[in-house]
Amino acid sequence: MKILIINNKGQYNHRIGRSLKYLNIPHELVSNDLSIEKIKVKYPIGLILGGGPSIDESGNSLDYINDINMLKI
Repeated sequence: MKILIINNKGQYNHRIGRSLKYLNIPHELVSNDLSIEKIKVKYPIGLILGGGPSIDESGNSLDYINDINMLKI
């Protein structure tokens, strides 16, 4: 199990990953067009929505927020 970082094309997404690595926290950087079903298969223990211009222009980040109960495992 790991934390998923949703990449919204911002400049800090990789930095967030590096910070988690320094803390020995398992993580994975994933595209913001990953479906909720595919996220559930990864059994994340948490989601971090990385900032960036794609958070409201494209991708599923707003769906993740609106459907957060669907992500419960």
